[in-house]
Amino acid sequence: MKQNVLSVGAGKEQIALTDRVFPTPDKFSGVHDKISVRVLLIENGIRFALVTLDWVMIEAEEVKILKKIVSEKCAVLEDNIWICPTHTLSTPHFPPKHRREEDEVEARTYRLLMEAVKMAAARAADKAFKSLRPAILGSGKGRCLVNTNRNIETEKGWWLGSNDAGSTDNEMQVIRFDDIKGVTIALLYVVNCQPAVMDDSFLEDGTRLVSGDIAGISAEFIEREYPESMVAMWCTGAGADEWPLIRSKNVIRGLDGVLRTEDLGEKGFLIAQMLGSHIGQQVIMAAEKIKCSLAKGEIKVKTCEFTYASRENVPKEEMHPHLSYAFKLNGTADTKIEFFTLEDIALIGVQPEIGADTEKNIRSLSPYRTTAVITFVNGGAKYIADNEQYSLVTYQAMASKYAPGGAEKMMSEIAATLNELHA
Repeated sequence: MKQNVLSVGAGKEQIALTDRVFPTPDKFSGVHDKISVRVLLIENGIRFALVTLDWVMIEAEEVKILKKIVSEKCAVLEDNIWICPTHTLSTPHFPPKHRREEDEVEARTYRLLMEAVKMAAARAADKAFKSLRPAILGSGKGRCLVNTNRNIETEKGWWLGSNDAGSTDNEMQVIRFDDIKGVTIALLYVVNCQPAVMDDSFLEDGTRLVSGDIAGISAEFIEREYPESMVAMWCTGAGADEWPLIRSKNVIRGLDGVLRTEDLGEKGFLIAQMLGSHIGQQVIMAAEKIKCSLAKGEIKVKTCEFTYASRENVPKEEMHPHLSYAFKLNGTADTKIEFFTLEDIALIGVQPEIGADTEKNIRSLSPYRTTAVITFVNGGAKYIADNEQYSLVTYQAMASKYAPGGAEKMMSEIAATLNELHA
C-alpha cells in the first residue's frame, strides 16, 4: 500500500485598499500598514486549506465567496477549507446586507472591500497551490507576555479594563512546516489575544487608519526574517477576555473605582509596532526549537454541529456594569465546530469568542500533544461565556448569545470528539 507523503504550500497577498474605498461608514480614512490574506495548503491523504485574513470578522455570505475562490484555485473541497479572520479591530467591517439595501454608500463600500479581499484571496491561493511540495512538520510552544485579562471590577460591577490578576494564557501554540531541504514554508501560531491595540482609537480629525495591528505586524516581522516566500499565519485563540497589555485607547480604573479612557491616537501605532515585533520575535524563538519530521499519519477533518441553550440579547441601553442581571432564556442556538488533526497536532475551529479558562480547559482535556483552539472559523457567533463570567456579570456574559453552561458543554463535546479522532 502506497504511503501518503505530506505536501505543503503557502501564499500571501496584500489586501490593496485603494483611495476609492475611503472614507468608510465606520470612519476609516486610509491605511497605516499592510493587511493581507494568507493561505496554507496541506495535503496528506486529503487536501486541506487554512485561510487567514487581517480582518475584523466575516459572515456566512463572505465565507461562501472566499471558500469558492480557494476551492477553485487550490482544487480543495469547500468542506475542507477554514476561513479565519484574525479579528483585527482596526480594519473595516463589511456593511451588512440590510444596510447595503438601504444605503448606496454602504453598498459601494461593500463592493470595493469585497473586490480587494477577493483579489488578495485568489492570488494568495494561487501562490499556495503553485508552491505545494513535499514537506515535514513539527510543533511546539512559545510564551509571550503581551496579553492581559480584560475584566475589571468597579463599584458598579465588572466591565472592560486591564486586569493582570485575572485569568489569562500567555502560551502560544506554534506549528512549523519545512520542505524536505529544511527551508521553512510556513509558521502557524495561535495567540490568545485580540489584535486590538488600535481598537476604537481615533486621529485628531476624528477618523481612523486601517492597520494589521499586532497580528499583521507580528506576521510581517517573522516573514522578513525568513526566506522571501515564507508565510507566517497568526490565528486568534482565546480573545473574549484577553486583549493587549497596552492599548492606544486605554481603559483606566481610577482610585474612585470609576473607569475612564485615554486615547493616544496616532502615537498608538508605535505601541502596536513594538508589541507586534515582540510577538514575532517570541514566535521565531519557539519555532527554531522545533524539530520537524515526516508525517506518517493522515489528515482527519471533521465538522460537528452542536446545540446549546440560548438567551435573549441584552438591550443596548443596558450594556454597562451590573452587580446582578436577570438573563432570559429563549430557546436554543446551533454552532459548528471544526476539527483538523495530523500526527500529534489538533486544531479546533470555533465560531464564538471564548475565554482563556475555556481555552486552557480544552487543551488540558485533549489527548493530542499540541492542541490549539482558533476562533471565528467560517463565521462568527459572538461570545460563549463560562459560568464564572456569568456569576460576575462580565461584559462577555452580557454580550453572549448562549445561556449559562454553554461553554462548559462545548468543552465536554470538544474533548469527546478529540478522543474519538485520536482513537
